[in-house]
Amino acid sequence: MAENEYPKHILPKVGWRVGITGDDIRKLCKNAVIGRRMDGPIEDYTEQKLGELCLKINSFRLDSIPNLSTSLLGTVFRYEDFRFKQKEKGKDSWDGVSESDALISVQNYEKHAEKMSVIGWEIKELDGLPIPYTRNFPKESIYDEFKKEAESLAENVYIEEYDKLPIDANKSRYKELVGKVILRHMPTNLNYWHFTIDLFPSEDVKCAITNAKSAWKRMMADNVRDILCKNVLIISKDSDYPSIPNWEKLVKNSSIV
Repeated sequence: MAENEYPKHILPKVGWRVGITGDDIRKLCKNAVIGRRMDGPIEDYTEQKLGELCLKINSFRLDSIPNLSTSLLGTVFRYEDFRFKQKEKGKDSWDGVSESDALISVQNYEKHAEKMSVIGWEIKELDGLPIPYTRNFPKESIYDEFKKEAESLAENVYIEEYDKLPIDANKSRYKELVGKVILRHMPTNLNYWHFTIDLFPSEDVKCAITNAKSAWKRMMADNVRDILCKNVLIISKDSDYPSIPNWEKLVKNSSIV
């Protein structure tokens, strides 16, 4: 493959599965890794803390944490493939049935020309990770709305009465909750191996947050950012990241046993 030629080996193929889970991946490779491209040298993003290499906290804007894009390494996706950035129709969600070769054009991707760095995380360190956060309810009407939503959408969330909630220093009632990080397979037209790191609140296990605008969403995003910074892996062209044996099983429309 020529240096500037789009890596066709990462394209989705007709008949391949949409919806690979973290559990599916770990069954084949318990130390499997997802990666993300960063623009510029790795020294711009890292620092030593207590003898450990970490990401600087400002490596990620807080509002970039929900739905953070990554790609799964260890299959056919390689370090060099991070140089290609999907855009326009290239980054649209793959419909699961269409060929994508025709979408390889300068309109739908760009090749990163500057120095890049690649960082990553072991899937086992993120997928299913609990995220503590606190929601404040200055008015009972706000809590009633939360309670109604949680009772219909949540799993195993105890919803007490408003007047039994604790009160903070600002005399506002609050509830401590625990959400979850889920790694979701979100293949795009030009990258089958695209996954997102999604943050699910305990009161709605089917709908991930999409921003960090409110206080409780910022708390979720901040907690996850801290974990990403502390558990980072530096991936280079010569990195010996784990390969996923029999990765072809991931793309089949059947469960992995």
